[in-house]
Amino acid sequence: MTDPGDYDAAWLPSGAFRAAGSRRSPVRAAGPLADTVYRELADACERFGGQVVRGGDGDAGCRTSG
Repeated sequence: MTDPGDYDAAWLPSGAFRAAGSRRSPVRAAGPLADTVYRELADACERFGGQVVRGGDGDAGCRTSG
């Protein structure tokens, strides 16, 4: 089920990012792809109450590294 008007048809609906967007998600990689992942997670965290950080250790619901 989709939310009409709440997403770009070429991408996923915002609800698809709920799991990652409601957790603490460190992005440890660097470069253009990592920047894109960071922005996507930041948008999801803003919407669903999570937190995304560059680098970092500790408890995380979603880990990205490269």
